[in-house]
Amino acid sequence: EALNYLNHCYEYMPHNIWDVYYELAFSLYREFAEILYLNGHYEEAQKLICLALEKSKSSFEQTELYALLIIQFTMMAKYEEAIFTGKKALSLLGVDLSLTEIDKVINEEIYLIKNMLADREVVSLIDLPLMTDIEKKQIMKILSYIAAPSYYSDKKIFFLVSAKKVRLSL
Repeated sequence: EALNYLNHCYEYMPHNIWDVYYELAFSLYREFAEILYLNGHYEEAQKLICLALEKSKSSFEQTELYALLIIQFTMMAKYEEAIFTGKKALSLLGVDLSLTEIDKVINEEIYLIKNMLADREVVSLIDLPLMTDIEKKQIMKILSYIAAPSYYSDKKIFFLVSAKKVRLSL
């Protein structure tokens, strides 16, 4: 039902929708791409996402679209592509997911976590405030999305992603 509805919306969109109704165009393309890949129309979804990436005005919007690609690639068991897409999304948010010398990078993350924890009791972590920064929440979302493909393709990347999530949470 949603696919039919969005098909009609897409069919009757004005050719200049991105110029005249930018927010509506972005929402429609994002939703339509999501519905398409959820219904197994992966190629069509990727085309819409790529078009929306070209038209998007902010890096935050681009990361929203990359998130859809990460999920889609994961569903298709294209784990390396999902991770690569996640790296691109994270770089737009100022996060480097360096996979060279990964053991060293993991150890650095663990060192930072230990310093942040210092002498705190684990129980005290529950008193930390909720994350409210939209950019940090977006980083957590992207890291969460690439956790599954990294778990299946490379455990070291999974450890790195997990450590980054812990550090960001602290």
